[in-house]
Amino acid sequence: MLYRCYAKINLTLEVLGRRADGFHDLASLVHTINLADDLRLEPAEEILTRVEGIEALENNLVRRATYLLASSTNTRSGVELTLVKRIPTAAGLGGGSSDAATTLVGLNGLWQTRLGYHALSTLAAQLGSDVPFLGSSFTSRAPGPRCSRWQRVVRKQRTWRSAWLCQGYKRS
Repeated sequence: MLYRCYAKINLTLEVLGRRADGFHDLASLVHTINLADDLRLEPAEEILTRVEGIEALENNLVRRATYLLASSTNTRSGVELTLVKRIPTAAGLGGGSSDAATTLVGLNGLWQTRLGYHALSTLAAQLGSDVPFLGSSFTSRAPGPRCSRWQRVVRKQRTWRSAWLCQGYKRS
């Protein structure tokens, strides 16, 4: 089965407040765009993952999503996952998050785990703040990344530290 894993853009970015751990909570209006990775799922005896287009980390989000769903549902089935990357990495477009969300949705069907939207969203949230949104395909208000992480702004061809985006925030 072949799935498309769509990228997203942040239309707005709002700093909600500074947390006790030093991070900032963010909210963003996000929308999917017509740029996507391809994810192929095939039944297999064991869990195998392959990524084409980039050098992927061994513990990437597709692999983490696969093992999270398997352990959460006590599934012993295997799967061969082949991911073809087209979404640039570290670009703020949610490529890894979209891949993880699509993995959860696709494997929920392949493995017939019959998890509903709420259960899948709860699992998705364990993988990242963008993952629950990217499991659906619509415009949504969603939590954004914490301000201590690096973000890349593709349009400007610059890398900005997210804390820079939040430094002007003051409690009112």
